[in-house]
Amino acid sequence: MSNPMYQISMLGPTRVGKTSLISTISKMVGTKLLTGTPISFETEDLATEKKLAMHDKELRGSINAGSIGGESFNAGALAGTQSPFKFKFSLKSMNDESMLDFEILDFPGGWLDPASRPDGAGQQWKDCEKWITESAVIIIPVEATVIMSAASPKELRAIEDNIQSEAIAKIVRQWAKNRAYNYPGEPSVVIFAPTKCESYFIDNVRTTGKNQSSELYEKVNKYYSGVIEAIQDEFTSGSNAFILYTAVDTIGCVDLRRGDWKVDNEHTLRFMGTYSVIPSKKGIQPKGADDIFITICKTMVQAYRISEEVRLEEISMEYQYSQSEAEEARKIAETDEGFIGNFLSWVDGSKKAKRKTASNKEGIASEHNKNKASQETRLQTISEIIKEISERTLSNRTKVIK
Repeated sequence: MSNPMYQISMLGPTRVGKTSLISTISKMVGTKLLTGTPISFETEDLATEKKLAMHDKELRGSINAGSIGGESFNAGALAGTQSPFKFKFSLKSMNDESMLDFEILDFPGGWLDPASRPDGAGQQWKDCEKWITESAVIIIPVEATVIMSAASPKELRAIEDNIQSEAIAKIVRQWAKNRAYNYPGEPSVVIFAPTKCESYFIDNVRTTGKNQSSELYEKVNKYYSGVIEAIQDEFTSGSNAFILYTAVDTIGCVDLRRGDWKVDNEHTLRFMGTYSVIPSKKGIQPKGADDIFITICKTMVQAYRISEEVRLEEISMEYQYSQSEAEEARKIAETDEGFIGNFLSWVDGSKKAKRKTASNKEGIASEHNKNKASQETRLQTISEIIKEISERTLSNRTKVIK
């Protein structure tokens, strides 16, 4: 029996680090969160595997270059997303049974602004919009250095050009309308995920200096207030919708050395960060991304349980109906029609036909019963295996936005 496929979308401007965030989630899940469990986290196609491997290679190359002689690391050196791409993942059990399948849509961040969207990308963008509105989880990466570094009036005015919160709010509102109307019983989640947070926390590789985590949280609420309000407007109180905040160190062993605001080729003032590599024996040490995965798991498990329980009810009804038909057919086939009636039924073959009909219906009932037992076992097994992940406590980097 195939699993349903859950849709997740990334909504963020260009160069915010969407691919880096997906890669970080993937690595943390595989090397930390699922360690010691009978569950594995795997890519589901070669395209996803290649894209993540290429990104990791570029990142490690940049980090290694920045580790020599105190050189700096330039996050802008990593290639950005050039076309829509779906990262395909699966949670699998020890016997390689796929339990939860999900795909994460990433698209060029510049497409958020209609003025920057290529003329030939109309259909691709429509496909992206459809995917986004049907997603159970929306992840909004936030470039922490942009909202934390802007100081002058000119830089503060440029924040919106860098984060595209107004464009995101319009898309999120359509998503919220669709989820509230078509999926009222299923969980719907938006996760604000500030990236490049290494310079604002002191709980990872950087353990000294100023802790600006509270200020970062307040600024995310401030600059994305329109997005938050759009979600709250569309979902009624008591609905199964959640807005979370999770700050992520996508690299860990870096610290913001210098931030420059420069006008790009499109005449937009952009923030460009240069980072120092912090010497560390462990190298890259991301933090916070596992909270995002735990949240995804909680959402998927709840939605999965709802759909599987509905399916179990359908299978149970099929079994009950087929079992009743089988019992009735057997009763008719074995009815004593008296000596003459039984003899005539034997002669004309009707008794044999009735028994064959009864056997066929009993076979159908038996198959439905097997399906019912299999579904019950499946529901129980998946609930038990995923329980360990979905019930884990989120770290202090995650907050609920009300």
